Amino acid sequence: MKKLIFVFVALFTLVLISGCGTRQNTIRYNNGSESSEEAEITEEASEEGEADETNLEIEEDIEEPEKSESAEPTNKLAVTSFDGAFLKTNLSYNVVKGTSSSDTHKITINDYKLQKYIPGQTQWDYIASTRFNTLKNGLNSYVLKTYDADGAQIDSLIFSIDYDAPIIPTELPGVGANHWLIILASLIMSSSYMIFRRYRWL
Repeated sequence: MKKLIFVFVALFTLVLISGCGTRQNTIRYNNGSESSEEAEITEEASEEGEADETNLEIEEDIEEPEKSESAEPTNKLAVTSFDGAFLKTNLSYNVVKGTSSSDTHKITINDYKLQKYIPGQTQWDYIASTRFNTLKNGLNSYVLKTYDADGAQIDSLIFSIDYDAPIIPTELPGVGANHWLIILASLIMSSSYMIFRRYRWL
């Protein structure tokens, strides 16, 4: 009897160990499956879709010229992170970068003011992401506008992102045998054997 109990205990332990091992085979799907690592690097972005990269570092590298009334604005409004102001992607997280004139005081994209933008800087960035509801499946158009210190519009442009969301299967593939049936069968056999041994004299 001791040998049989030992066999059942060993079988039960083996099932538990193999069940814990199936966790390593679990497949997780991401909107940007092939580039999930790239999307996870920027997890700490703000809720409104602005890049976590601080514009202060850019400001340190660029010496601001002394502002005077006769100074001509430098740079122009443009999108520099992709050509032709159009991007086709299957990534659910995209950082859009660009330039603006030095007399820019405020930048808005689809009427949302970029909170991280510092007046006078000639570079800006914006996050188009499904997580922040700034990117949807299909063609997304963004109206970019710049304003001076008096609130007058300086310039504007439109850029677009065509997002092709990956198709996620409705059912996940199997990741191993179902061990619950084996555990249940082992418990039933053990219980039956113990009951039979106890009442076999009846």
